[in-house]
Amino acid sequence: MSLDELTEEDIEKLNLEMSLWELYEPTEEELKEASELFFHTRDTPLEEEINFAKLLFSNPLTQQEYDRGFRDDDGTLGYTQVDLLEFAGIPPHVANRYPEGFDAGDIISMHEDGIDPELAYEYRYRYGFYFHHIKRLPRGVNLDELTKNQIELLKVALDFIEDQYKERLDEKGYMCFHCDDDKPCEICWFNPEPPLRVITVGNSIILLNDVKERAYKFSDFDQSEHEYRILRQIEEESGTNLKNIIHIFGNEETIEPRFEGTVIELEYVKGKTLCELIKEQSFLSPQKVLKYGLDIFDGLTEMRKGKVWYHRDIRPANILIDEKKDKAIIIDFGIATTDKTALQKQNRRFGGAHDLISLGQVMYYMATGQHIFAQSESMTRTFSDIADEIADYRSKVYSDPTGKMLQERIEHVDKTIQDKRIRILVKACLTAKHYDYSKMQKMFKRMQHESG
Repeated sequence: MSLDELTEEDIEKLNLEMSLWELYEPTEEELKEASELFFHTRDTPLEEEINFAKLLFSNPLTQQEYDRGFRDDDGTLGYTQVDLLEFAGIPPHVANRYPEGFDAGDIISMHEDGIDPELAYEYRYRYGFYFHHIKRLPRGVNLDELTKNQIELLKVALDFIEDQYKERLDEKGYMCFHCDDDKPCEICWFNPEPPLRVITVGNSIILLNDVKERAYKFSDFDQSEHEYRILRQIEEESGTNLKNIIHIFGNEETIEPRFEGTVIELEYVKGKTLCELIKEQSFLSPQKVLKYGLDIFDGLTEMRKGKVWYHRDIRPANILIDEKKDKAIIIDFGIATTDKTALQKQNRRFGGAHDLISLGQVMYYMATGQHIFAQSESMTRTFSDIADEIADYRSKVYSDPTGKMLQERIEHVDKTIQDKRIRILVKACLTAKHYDYSKMQKMFKRMQHESG
């Protein structure tokens, strides 16, 4: 019997009933043809082709020991899956411990990546992840630090990446996350997983591909749709080349619900958030405080030229520092508003009646590494965990009819910030009215001129 005499249907029947290896010893060329028939490999070394063919036609000696029930779609015992597990050296007692829903290929990949059955079980049943989520999960992501909503959005993000993979696979036969050449690059050939990072922004997540320089934001549908329209309005109405506001790509048709979430593509900016930067350095130099403070103010001015009157969530986590251009960029316009009478909302740690007050708090935080409305050092160290206390104290300060509490905070600025220019700007922001942009612009420009 020769492989040339077998149809695909014959081979499919035979590999379920008996071992072709026992019937015939094929030549290397026939092995190569057989492996291509089943695995559709391209430009693979002949040795690997032969190993594939041997694996396919090997005799399943211990399939009954794999009591997990690895089965093909037709419900019969999947001998080929058992062969794969044996070939990979994964014994039955290990394979059987992985949760159902993962096939042999999934288990082999997880085993090679050091994902043991207990961790796989946690991924599957605690977080609801399937294998395509796990294999594309960005390295370094601590799921315990994410909210339930962020975890669900992360799954949406990984589904989105998988969809991109399949679309490219259907179009070109591969998916390269590093380049757009006619064939996969070396990195993708040996490791097809994308080099991804995750940034959490409020209840949203941003998925970054640092190699291809792409950024995708995933939020609940209403928030994403709102943010898209806000950013598009700013770009259309301002008539300027925006420098300190994140850009958005695509058009309205690119906004589509995916599993109760929405993805929008944003401008890729290589860098860290202001929050991350201060955590690393404790505080910033006076030059950086002035530079980034002016950048944030200019971003707010650009926003208002686009008839978006309040961002309402100015805080270090929503300021991205472009490491190439060394400038601050405002992100996350999910609760920005075009309503001049709208109240501030949600921003407990750095909020206030308007964005200028938020900017004053952010500048103080840049200069000292502390929060101006933290009542003690212990509060400062843990203010991310006691946002309500900070918000309550700030509300008391600004609602004090005597003005004494605010004056006490102003005096605290004089005591804790050495640089005169920064002191002046922080105090001016903290005491500003919502319409004081023209006055503040002159003040920022003057301080910038004085700094040389």
